[in-house]
Amino acid sequence: MDVFWVSASEAYTPRSYQSHVIGELIHANFNGPRSVKSLQSVKYYVFFKDYYSKYSRVFFIKQKNGISKHLCTFLNEVSSAGHRVNMF
Repeated sequence: MDVFWVSASEAYTPRSYQSHVIGELIHANFNGPRSVKSLQSVKYYVFFKDYYSKYSRVFFIKQKNGISKHLCTFLNEVSSAGHRVNMF
């Protein structure tokens, strides 16, 4: 399993590997803390994207320790749709 983390200002696509099926390659991006809080005091967000289907999901979180919960949510959504995650 490979992990690709990038900052919000740069885009990273692995040139040596292209995705051919849904769930084969997932991109994750974490950003925060934001200088301006939202109405619900949210300071961070985590972004997940499937390279093949372009399915994206953004989770807004108040603390960094909420990332793992939202990662599990995203992976459960992918698996409940009948797909398997190969690289993350």
